[in-house]
Amino acid sequence: MTGKDLEQKTLVHQKLADELSISMEELELLTWDIGVVNSRDGMVYHCTMIFGGDSSREVLRKIEGLSEKNTRDISLNIADLDHLLED
Repeated sequence: MTGKDLEQKTLVHQKLADELSISMEELELLTWDIGVVNSRDGMVYHCTMIFGGDSSREVLRKIEGLSEKNTRDISLNIADLDHLLED
């Protein structure tokens, strides 16, 4: 990973932490993946963060709008997430 890639990934992680109203340090205590819901023709409807069962329960309790299945829709632009979806 180049320095520019690392910088971009850090910026995206900061946006995700801000979206969830948690700190970057708290985001690091979570395991997560990004799911994309799209139409048959590829139009993106929304993105969802899916948190793993080994995520910090204390941090998960801080996330407003978290579903019982440990998911939360996020409103970030899909272009900002492209490289995360490839990892």
